[in-house]
Amino acid sequence: RQHTTSLFVHRRTTRPASARKLSLRRASLSRDARRVRANRDRTRGRRTAMKVISVIIFKHGPPPVRLVEEYNVASFGYFQRSSVKEVALFVSRNVVAKSKAGDRTSVKHQEYVAHVHVRADGLACVVLTDAEYPVRVAFDLVAKAVAAFGDKHAAATWQAATADQRLVVPGLHEQLVQHEDPREVDRLAAIQSDLDDTKDVLIKTLDDLAVREEELQRLADKSEDLSFQSKAFMKQSSSMNSCCLVL
Repeated sequence: RQHTTSLFVHRRTTRPASARKLSLRRASLSRDARRVRANRDRTRGRRTAMKVISVIIFKHGPPPVRLVEEYNVASFGYFQRSSVKEVALFVSRNVVAKSKAGDRTSVKHQEYVAHVHVRADGLACVVLTDAEYPVRVAFDLVAKAVAAFGDKHAAATWQAATADQRLVVPGLHEQLVQHEDPREVDRLAAIQSDLDDTKDVLIKTLDDLAVREEELQRLADKSEDLSFQSKAFMKQSSSMNSCCLVL
């Protein structure tokens, strides 16, 4: 009886320990699996994320006069953000300079697109996105930006501008951030049918606008939009026609 009791006690004391080890091992494997899934989901999110970088409003003319600028550069490294803003302004201004009144154009270069609309009254707006961003949603932001600007600033005011301005448009930055996820915009905002129809949007490249490597180099050297650091970065690029590489 003592032997049986001793064996019984031994079994009672060792089995829970083994069960605890097995439970801990399973919990560890479960944590590892969750960690792998989380990392995979984050990686997929980075691959599928689309960027809307800036919305800038100009007075059209030689040269275009900046009226309003808003940027969304939170996804870039801290030390990149200044150059990203400067290059976005440089690209946007030159796309407007190469456009004419009435144009509604998406100018594509490598991984980025400048969506520009120049109104007949000379008000121009450029939204800079990556190449994956839907054209329809980009021009929805263009339309909202122009409408918000018109509600705040009379035509007589901005048409008299001869030098760059930093006018304020309430809510414009929030609109820019909201458009960061175009699927959310499609879900929350009923985009007008005339914006859904993008057949009248011309898709061009920098070459179509006659912006060659040599001209881009000359424009960058003369540009007041670019700091010495940004100009040096562009000169170090393998091709000056890839000015958006910094983005």
